[in-house]
Amino acid sequence: MTSPLLRPSLHHFLSLRLLGTAAPKAVERLAVAADALPVALNFEDPSAFRVKSFGELLRALGVFQLCSVPVLVNNCGKLMSVARTLLGKRGFALFLRPSVYAQFVAGESEGEITHSMEKMSSLGLRPMLAVPIEEDLGESTGERRYNDNLASMLECVDMSHSNAWSKDPMMQLKITALLSPELCVKLSTLLSEQQYDLDLLVRAMDGEPISFPGLQESENTHFLCSLQRLNKVGEASANKVRVLVDAEYTYMNPALSLVTMAMMKKFNQDGAWIWNTYQCYLKVPACSAPVSLPARQARSGGTPGGASRGWGTKYH
Repeated sequence: MTSPLLRPSLHHFLSLRLLGTAAPKAVERLAVAADALPVALNFEDPSAFRVKSFGELLRALGVFQLCSVPVLVNNCGKLMSVARTLLGKRGFALFLRPSVYAQFVAGESEGEITHSMEKMSSLGLRPMLAVPIEEDLGESTGERRYNDNLASMLECVDMSHSNAWSKDPMMQLKITALLSPELCVKLSTLLSEQQYDLDLLVRAMDGEPISFPGLQESENTHFLCSLQRLNKVGEASANKVRVLVDAEYTYMNPALSLVTMAMMKKFNQDGAWIWNTYQCYLKVPACSAPVSLPARQARSGGTPGGASRGWGTKYH
């Protein structure tokens, strides 16, 4: 999980993730060219690094070595807090941005992000933009911050759709950037006792003042606001950008799947534009049953479904 101290302070900082999958329009092309694909990947082929400068390779090696030290990884939050106190905000930024931050983030402006995307595209990689914002218990920051996060995601949708490198574009979404983790945990507990009707969530997305069972008035109000934020993301991306909703902490995933299914029910009428993620690497056998839910939903309601499995495989 991303440390809260690593989260960008400006809402338009976007991270770049590389997507090693084929979108629907590309599946047929890949099937035709399957015979031309190599039998096995050659990790000793240096051509994968041809767009990297010597300095970038040194930085990658240094960051990799740092991230291989358990003491540093387990105490990164405390260490960064101390460094920020000693160096000050500006000094801390001067140290972090050209090193760890630059290793994982595509850029701070659309121009920098486009440059990073074009470099990846030249290698035959399909990039996917992601806003690296999520919350855990005790980190909720109020409606204003969630609205700022919404602005970041809408900007991400627009950037993914409007640039030349974004053919059949995708983006990643974390629900807890728009909905408090405390409420996600409570909803997950409630879902173990009763089921929520997806139609109620869809109506709430449209602005209807629904009262959800088991929630206090303040929780219900926040849930309605969050559903309307998710609705704006869905409206902005529908028929343009595929939204892959990422899995987060396991104890809140039932709630995340609930709201994602509601988005799928509303926005997947003409195709699989909203995808859910299932953590199939978990020891608890909770993978097979939830993964079949989009398929059952599609068969019963005529709604296309999409899913992303936790080990990196995407399918629809």
